[in-house]
Amino acid sequence: MDKYLDDQDTLPKRHLSSSDAAVSRLNAAARFLYREFASLDAAIAAKLKLHSSDLRCLNELEHGPLSPKQIAERLELSTGSVTSLLDRLEKLSFVTREHSPTDRRSIQVSLTSQAFQSIGPLYRVVANQMTEHFGAVSEGDLETIAKGFETFALACQSGKAFVQEQ
Repeated sequence: MDKYLDDQDTLPKRHLSSSDAAVSRLNAAARFLYREFASLDAAIAAKLKLHSSDLRCLNELEHGPLSPKQIAERLELSTGSVTSLLDRLEKLSFVTREHSPTDRRSIQVSLTSQAFQSIGPLYRVVANQMTEHFGAVSEGDLETIAKGFETFALACQSGKAFVQEQ
């Protein structure tokens, strides 16, 4: 993987303890992963003729309906931007907006079968690649990798909160 990392992705090793060097390596790998996720999302969005934020919305809806306000919070967009986004996705028959069965004042946004049919095959290819690349990794190592991703995400959340407080 080192061949994919830029010199900017790592700090000079002479100034780092071995623990700091490992964290620097983790940060470099995370930047590489972020670039590749962004590139993958851009390719999928382009294939579907969607904006990247449209695809992010569809990904958020994968596990069930959300309100427009919840979508705005998760995507960090204004509610006005989400309205335009949902208009685009509804026009493509990727989402439906329906009144909540428990509160008629509330709207719930759901994926349609058309969305699953359009997006599913693209992500199945990605899942197959993941299985191929991680096939030789032990279950214990996969658990460690997953725990590392979770820890990194929590560190990012903490960092974001700190930056927002400044």
